[in-house]
Amino acid sequence: LLSRPFVGARPAEAGLLCFRCHRQTVYYDGSEDSPTPLSGSRFYDAETGTVLHAEHTRDHGLGCGACHVSHGGDTHLVRDDIGWEHHPVNGGVCANACHSLNGVRAYSRSAASESPTAVDVQVSSEHSGGLASLQSHDGDTLAARELDSAFGPVLRVQVDFHPVACSADGAPTSLEVFGFYDGGDGQGIQVEAYNWATSEWDALGTLPSTAAPARHTYALIDAAYLSEGRVRVRFDDAGPGEGSRTLSLDRVWLRH
Repeated sequence: LLSRPFVGARPAEAGLLCFRCHRQTVYYDGSEDSPTPLSGSRFYDAETGTVLHAEHTRDHGLGCGACHVSHGGDTHLVRDDIGWEHHPVNGGVCANACHSLNGVRAYSRSAASESPTAVDVQVSSEHSGGLASLQSHDGDTLAARELDSAFGPVLRVQVDFHPVACSADGAPTSLEVFGFYDGGDGQGIQVEAYNWATSEWDALGTLPSTAAPARHTYALIDAAYLSEGRVRVRFDDAGPGEGSRTLSLDRVWLRH
C-alpha cells in the first residue's frame, strides 16, 4: 500500500510519494538543484544554465512517470521507451516526439565545444564558403548546390573534427548544426557519422527542408564515432537531385 499519493499526482504537490526520498526543492522548483554530485540532480545544461528537472516538472507540468519508472529500470530509473541515451561523463541525449524540429535534445554539464578542423565538399554543382564559415554562428555560410541528376550521390559535404579535446571523456555528447536545407516538398538531407569500428557511415538523422536556418541536434554518444581523437560526419543526398536545392551551413560543432 502506498503511504502517499503517486498516481495522478502532480510534482507541484508537496505530499507526493516521490518527495519522501527526493527533495522537491531539487526535482520540482530547482532552487537547490545544481550540476555537482550529491548536492543536486546533475540533470543540468551548462550551455544554457538550465536545471532540467525543474524545466520538465515546474515549467512543463510533467510528472515523474513521464521519464522515470518507480521500480526496476537501468541508469537513473529512466524509462527505456523515451529515447534517452546516457553519456558516461557529461550528460545525455533525448530523442522523442516531446521535442520539436528533429525531436532530439542534448544536455551536457560541460560548456565546452569543438569546432571543425576540415571540410570537404565532395559532390556539388557549385559551392561557396569554406571551413571558416562553419566555425562560428555569424551568417557567413557554406552553401552547396546539389547536382541536377537522377543518379546519386547528388550532394555530399564531409566535416572533420581533429583532435577532439574531449576524447578523454569518450565520444562527444552531440553534433550540433545551425543551418538549413532548401529542398522543397518535404525533402531532407541525411546527416551521418563515420563508424570507425565498422568502417561504415551511420545515419544520425535528417536535416529537414526549411526556409530559414535553425539549430538541429544529433546524438553522437557512441564511442565508435571517435577514433584517435577524430570525429567525421557528413551531409549526404543519395538522389535523385534537383539543381535548385541548396544546403546552407552557418555553424557545425560538437558538444562535450
